[in-house]
Amino acid sequence: MIPPVDHKVRLAGTFGELRNNHFHTGVDIKSSNGRIGDKIRTVADGYISRIKISATGYGNALYIDHPNGYTTVYAHLDHFNPALEQFVEQCQYQLQQFEFDTTLTANYFPLKQGEIIGAMGNSGRSYGPHLHFEIRETTSEIPYNPLSHGVEITDKMAPNVQYITINYLDNQLLKRASRKVPLKKTNGIYAPTNKVLKIPAWRAGISVFTRDLMTGVSNKNGIYKAEMRVDNEKVFSFTMDSISFDDFRYLNAHIDYDHYKKTKHRIHQLYRKKGNQIPIYQEQSDQIIKLYAEKPRNIEIDVADIHGNTSSIQFQLLRDTSMMSFTEKSFQYFLNYSEAHIIDRKHVKIRFAENTFYEDYYLSVHESSEKESNYCSSVYHIGEENTAIHRPFDLYIKAEGIDSSNISKVFVAHCDKNKYSSYGAHIINDMIGAPVKSLGTYVLMIDTIAPTLKPIAAPRQVQNGSKISFVIDDNIQVKGQARDLRYNAWIDDQWILLKYDLKSKSIYHYVDEKWPKGKHTLRIELIDDRDNRTIWEKEISKI
Repeated sequence: MIPPVDHKVRLAGTFGELRNNHFHTGVDIKSSNGRIGDKIRTVADGYISRIKISATGYGNALYIDHPNGYTTVYAHLDHFNPALEQFVEQCQYQLQQFEFDTTLTANYFPLKQGEIIGAMGNSGRSYGPHLHFEIRETTSEIPYNPLSHGVEITDKMAPNVQYITINYLDNQLLKRASRKVPLKKTNGIYAPTNKVLKIPAWRAGISVFTRDLMTGVSNKNGIYKAEMRVDNEKVFSFTMDSISFDDFRYLNAHIDYDHYKKTKHRIHQLYRKKGNQIPIYQEQSDQIIKLYAEKPRNIEIDVADIHGNTSSIQFQLLRDTSMMSFTEKSFQYFLNYSEAHIIDRKHVKIRFAENTFYEDYYLSVHESSEKESNYCSSVYHIGEENTAIHRPFDLYIKAEGIDSSNISKVFVAHCDKNKYSSYGAHIINDMIGAPVKSLGTYVLMIDTIAPTLKPIAAPRQVQNGSKISFVIDDNIQVKGQARDLRYNAWIDDQWILLKYDLKSKSIYHYVDEKWPKGKHTLRIELIDDRDNRTIWEKEISKI
């Protein structure tokens, strides 16, 4: 296998890195000069088996199947080689849509190792020029760590460790309080200032905030493995070798999610919750540390990158004689993490599938009658937002005072302070609901406001190569099954391709030979999830 870029491989992201709701399933290869345009080559013989164009996610992405049973993925590309560009545009015009996802057989685009397939870019959900590169097993689509499958880098730097947290656990092993402990490196070992930490609890769980450093780059990336020993006995470890897409949302069980919601730091928990089923762990003995008043527990933690560069942490835990008392949890429903649960009230219905939670949960549901002009129900406060869930749950709320002509404009809204997000809506009699992805505050709202479309460049005269562009936006952010903005454009009655850049919220079109010379009417239609529409028209002449 050869590198997918011509320049020295330097990484802005590693396999297994802790990302938003998922583990990173590839490596991010940096640009040679901080800009888009580096040539991207196929790493081995094969054929293009899939092309996906998306305004989000991987952006412009290619999938290449190889004879050895693996597939390589090249994401966030700026553009493809000319033959692929032509094929993609033909597909977009046939489908009359910018985004599409198609699979191909071997006879379409066979490739030899080293062929140029495109250029490094910043498309999709990307925040700087880079190549997201993956190696997957073709049959299972399980991603494997590229650094153990042929991608070579220079790295002689060990991970940096900033702090640990010590969670105080009750007899149900639930977190009741926490202590953050900064670390300092002395004589090659990270340790707290006071190496003996007194903890006012019977048992503790440890988490660590660590990021990998690499030779020649300033990025702070994810570690490859961690191991914890208690009194010289190995009790916990994980390695980032492969992660199935079916499992990567277990990220929220692997990290201390409560800590993340409060600090925005994703930290590795060095103990496994009951509902965490991702197979990256090497099962050992009890990972929960029992504390004693007169017997210090010796804790050693090693964190390492894939090249064996290792940082070590050492300290002792002792139970404080002044103990913290945990108050009884106030709750309405006890939810066993492995079971399905239905909460059926007069005005709200909630259905949790089995294994929605990572540990047993004490749930409260409170109703309030806050009133805003576009509210169509009571407000429901469901559990605590600092609690992670693994899969969406069904939430249905009774609608109140809605005119039948506006029922299609109602949606399930997640309330975050003064911000609202739409999960869309399904209507069952007088109940309106949707699958939602987090605990928190919900209400039914009505949206009759059309999305906005503002011209950036829309001259009256154009020629081949002229760019026509607009900024598009909506008053409500969408999540879950709610649809993002839909857009179409026509020259007279002929559909034309609009491309969408998510980061700038812009749609754009380059005038080409499909436009005949003369006067034309450019018409653009923009539709939001609740079918509110904006139509823009203008007379444009091609010279």
